[in-house]
Amino acid sequence: METSAERVNSAEKIRCPICGDNSIYSEPAYGWGEWRRCMGCELEFVNPFHLPEAAEGLFEDAYQGRKEECEMRDFNRNLERRNALINEPELSFWTPAYQSILFWLKQRLQPGATVFEIGCGPGFFLHGLRKAGFDAVGLDVAEVVVKLNRDDGYRVWHGPLASMPSSWVRPDAVVATFMLHHLDNPMGFLTEIKARWPSALLALAQYGPGRKGTLRAAPPRNLTRWNSSSIAAALLRTGYTPSVTDIASSGVERRSLSRLRSILRPMTSIPTLYRLSKRFERQLLPKVLSRFGKDAEVVLAFGEPDRVSSSRQSEATIAAEQ
Repeated sequence: METSAERVNSAEKIRCPICGDNSIYSEPAYGWGEWRRCMGCELEFVNPFHLPEAAEGLFEDAYQGRKEECEMRDFNRNLERRNALINEPELSFWTPAYQSILFWLKQRLQPGATVFEIGCGPGFFLHGLRKAGFDAVGLDVAEVVVKLNRDDGYRVWHGPLASMPSSWVRPDAVVATFMLHHLDNPMGFLTEIKARWPSALLALAQYGPGRKGTLRAAPPRNLTRWNSSSIAAALLRTGYTPSVTDIASSGVERRSLSRLRSILRPMTSIPTLYRLSKRFERQLLPKVLSRFGKDAEVVLAFGEPDRVSSSRQSEATIAAEQ
């Protein structure tokens, strides 16, 4: 058991991967190491802070149903329900954050603008973006979902962002939903986005403190736990003016409803009935269960590029490409 003195000493050695401030011991990460909390932005992160294998293999295995830890079979279940919901992608949006992102983009971009989704997964939000009138382009590290989205007519890069040429897409906005917690260098990721496309808008959604304590929030599925302060700090440090909001859960994510969800899961083979059940879950249940929802289930963040830094980075990008 770590003593108080040892925790203080550790705080001097292990700094926050977002703001660089000291961290303190938070709680054990069973089978992994420990969770630490930044004393500045309050980000929680695991120690050791790394993925056990390359992201391409980890998430390909998850989508193929070959990963069991941390409820990672959820990825495979998303493929099971994809055929039933892909033509009505809004039925898959379990949090209002998705609709908020679409509204925010519509307020700032012209129809036909290019929106680049990093970590597009099965493609539900790509379809949502297309239905909203945008040119939706994606990226994912898992080959199985890249192929599915390409078959649906989307331009999707296979591999991590660092493997993609900057000229491959010229986005007006970049979107990343529920994927920062998978990364072992989130600041490097955000910095790269800003450097590649300094004038593009940025929209992020992350699990918030209300999600803490679940098996799905453990490593290797989750390396970080975000809150309003930490995500705002990350955006500020990468040259964005942030607007951050906590969104409460609708109540339908309660563990007590897991039995109902497991009963409905086989209905994916009957798309019409499955969509009907999802309409009930997404539209009616929240009205009944909203009082049971947890605060800050999701942290929603929008980044407006800082005009000065964007101008300088644009000049540097043009010079480099010449």
